[in-house]
Amino acid sequence: MQRCLRHPVLRFLGVMLLCLFTASCSSSSDTPGPTAGGDTSTLSGAAVKGPIVDAVVQAFYFNDVGQLVEIVAQNAPVKTGANGVYQFLVDAAELAKINGPIILQTAGGTMYGAAAPVLSAVIADPSSLMHKGGNLASYMSAASSVAAELLKKLADTGVRPTREQAKAIIAQVEQELGVDLSENPLVPGTGVALVNDMLDQNLDLVKSALANNPAVNDYIDYLTANLSSASGKLDEFMADPFHAGMDIAAAFAGHYTELARIMGNPDAFRKLKLFPSSPFVSDDNATATTLNALVVNGQAKPVAGATISFLVTGGAATLTATQAVTNAQGLARVGIKSGTQGTVTIQATFVMQNGNTICSTTRVTVVPAAALQTQTYKDAANLLMMSLANCQGDMTAADVMTAVCTAVGITDMTGNNAAQVRAALMNHLNQFPCGTFSLDPPNTVVVNFNGAQQCGGITGAVRVTPSVNAGSVSWTVTYQNLQKGDFVVNGTATTTFTKNGNLLTATHASTNLSANGYQLNGTSSVTINLLTGLVATGTVNTALVFTYENAQATANANLLYDANLGFSGTVTIVMGEQTYNCVVTNVKIDPTCGIPTSGTMTINGIALDFSQTTCENQTVLITLPVVGQVPISIETAVAYFTDMED
Repeated sequence: MQRCLRHPVLRFLGVMLLCLFTASCSSSSDTPGPTAGGDTSTLSGAAVKGPIVDAVVQAFYFNDVGQLVEIVAQNAPVKTGANGVYQFLVDAAELAKINGPIILQTAGGTMYGAAAPVLSAVIADPSSLMHKGGNLASYMSAASSVAAELLKKLADTGVRPTREQAKAIIAQVEQELGVDLSENPLVPGTGVALVNDMLDQNLDLVKSALANNPAVNDYIDYLTANLSSASGKLDEFMADPFHAGMDIAAAFAGHYTELARIMGNPDAFRKLKLFPSSPFVSDDNATATTLNALVVNGQAKPVAGATISFLVTGGAATLTATQAVTNAQGLARVGIKSGTQGTVTIQATFVMQNGNTICSTTRVTVVPAAALQTQTYKDAANLLMMSLANCQGDMTAADVMTAVCTAVGITDMTGNNAAQVRAALMNHLNQFPCGTFSLDPPNTVVVNFNGAQQCGGITGAVRVTPSVNAGSVSWTVTYQNLQKGDFVVNGTATTTFTKNGNLLTATHASTNLSANGYQLNGTSSVTINLLTGLVATGTVNTALVFTYENAQATANANLLYDANLGFSGTVTIVMGEQTYNCVVTNVKIDPTCGIPTSGTMTINGIALDFSQTTCENQTVLITLPVVGQVPISIETAVAYFTDMED
């Protein structure tokens, strides 16, 4: 199972869709939009691990030195109801004065009849609340609390986090925990609900709430420490809670008293995820599709020898076995067959040592066998679904270039000549929190990144040389083993910033820029409205050369972006003897959930229609041979294609 966007074709499609959005990091996106003034906006949602009842909900923003400042609700005190539901009224005009993200947090209350843990959440971009009658939903869960704690750790360094940093943290948590933090934890089957339920079962919360509730915040602290390590991933290492800047082996004992009392260490924790080898099953009642159940521990390491039970809970299908044992990779597999078209729901369960049961469900769609005999369809579905998977946490070349520009601060450098611009940059870097810098005469500045989390964990070096043109400043940036996340960049690119009134145009132009073995050639340009921080227009004219199955492959994109119409253009991908021709028409991405919610994408004649896709209805209509349009759950595809280490 390859991680999402690591397949060369799918990585390129991910770059295609993400590079323009990530370029907006170069703008002053903390500037709020206009408000009518004095109007009430509504912030609503729920606080759920088990439901947090009768807790006070508070909201905070960060001041210039990273301290939390309370935003007092117009209907204070705001308390959670029987299901953890709350409604928080704010003054839009007052909120419009705030830059950066917002933190929500509970105080007090009960869960399962005992004192409740503290839950929190991050609102990366509260701008929708800064307008007349604004309305925003935000949900607090165990998973969202990890994002909030990571953001607080960033602010503890004495800086006010930006919205882009908050978005990056949310993406990191979503990637590593396999969740969508915008989902309602009261809805069964959502990723956040599954994380909550697995905590219930692992920590024996329902049966032993009075004694075990404090372990919830211990586990949130553990996940925060784990994701704060140098890797930024859920793995065998975590940041030392007692020594800042040091990594140690991930452990409960000696660090998290309540967790250690219940479980000892992370290798006793169990998580289960069920996913199919394909979202489709043939209706010939003979060809089996594989169901995979993955069991990992609290360090995301596979657990071998676990017995998994499988059960069809909805639809008509038969399983080749009702039980299977996980192998060395933590996977237990059975087949599913059907002779009846429609949607089938399957549940996998695992009984833990404490006697509690953890569950995971997935869905497949049974379609005519003839529909699955078209290889073009399967390739098209794979291309689409992998590009739509929740991969914002995977760094692309565009992400890295943008992150470097933002961290170094070259977006705001001005001057009449290169020497003046270089001097302004050197002065700016005197308070550089991301590493060290030096001057290589006459005008090149060498910046060495030290991996600081507040700067996105960037390591390696860049050489930046300015040049001044009429109305713009260009920077030749040479990347020397520049690493952000798993992505490593080497080579040289030119980044140009041009301001025209309130509009900032940023252009990345590269020639044979090497990114994880891919050669990137071409330009990406984006124009940003500095008053709103929003992308207005953009273009992508890029060629990617890579190796696929020991042969050279290419991908060429020619795309236009308009804030009102979305993406339109073409992408051509050639791998060996196979060519994929993709036509994108008015595809718009909903920033709330990061998926297309309008427009079409056609790959080798296979139409993919997003006209009925919403953040709440995450399906896409795919035109199959023989049967016509079929709605496919994006969640099912994401569960399959996303890296299963979560």
